[in-house]
Amino acid sequence: MEVQNTKSPTINTELTNKKNDNMEEQLHLQLSEEEAIDRSLEKDYFHSLNLQKQMDIFNQYENKKIPDRFLDILFTSKEEQIRMRVLKYFSFNPDNRTQVNIVNLSLKDKNSDIRYQGLLHIFNSIKKCNKLRKRAIEIGIEDECEIIRALSALHTENLPLNWRNESSEMVLCCLAMNTSLNRNCLDELHDFLFNQSYKVRFYLAKNSKLKETIALRLSKDESSPVRASLLLNTSKKIQMSLIDDSDLLIIYLLSLSSDIVIHQYLLERMECYVAGTNSLFSALPSFDTNLWRELLNFSSRLNVLNDPLFVISDRFIEFSLKGPTFYKVPPLLSFVNSQLGKTFPVVDLSSNQTLSYE
Repeated sequence: MEVQNTKSPTINTELTNKKNDNMEEQLHLQLSEEEAIDRSLEKDYFHSLNLQKQMDIFNQYENKKIPDRFLDILFTSKEEQIRMRVLKYFSFNPDNRTQVNIVNLSLKDKNSDIRYQGLLHIFNSIKKCNKLRKRAIEIGIEDECEIIRALSALHTENLPLNWRNESSEMVLCCLAMNTSLNRNCLDELHDFLFNQSYKVRFYLAKNSKLKETIALRLSKDESSPVRASLLLNTSKKIQMSLIDDSDLLIIYLLSLSSDIVIHQYLLERMECYVAGTNSLFSALPSFDTNLWRELLNFSSRLNVLNDPLFVISDRFIEFSLKGPTFYKVPPLLSFVNSQLGKTFPVVDLSSNQTLSYE
């Protein structure tokens, strides 16, 4: 007696599609159809391969979308290069459960580069604090790697328990830039950071939530980069407190102000200087190349420490390497003008007068 097939066409179609899907994955993993159906066998097989063979499988997806279930398996690899490649493969979507699982696992990976990449995914994709972002910060702020602690410190909404014992300048600099803390925490933190290194004070000076009382104290800082940093985030009161500064970069930044009073005063200062009368200078104009070089080198370790002032200071450093010419105001200002496309409005750059600092 012939047995009739009682399965509906719809079910048959679903089974066929499922079989085709399995066959497609089977080709990439080199498993039989039966083995491909068993996820545990699939994972065990992948783990048994050496790094090169795992890379070969990954490379088969170079121009294709990797199925989420396979992406999950790839990230369980013991090979750090594979796990890192998985993290860099996708643009993190917080609504994708597989990606969320992978990123969560990455936060506790034994490799610090992988932990950092997972943290970047979260901060780049989740702007408002939710459970995932909050958990990532709580984990990152206690990490043994200072770069991970620093990135977490920049975004945390709560001060770490032992923040006063933090010894890393990088972490303290990121805390100095943090604007997410509540007002009371910020005031306590800023009072503490005011007494830290000039690098920390440099980043503190640019904080948009810095109290004016601390900003005024920083305007008298012994390190010129700290004083210059204030001019990227400041009020007219702070600008006026720096109007007699003798640092050439600060004079240049003040010249970019839209305030007519500041322009007029700078004009008088520079005209006196070019004419050989230094009565409006408490000290001869100068530029500290060493401090700016230190800051440039320091900031290269973490992208968030990069600062707009570094572009300008780098031009000043470049010009200073030309030797004695640097110590002549009109050529310096002309150089800055040509490099930055900014007009220094307070001196006649066509003047042939060049007064040295001696």
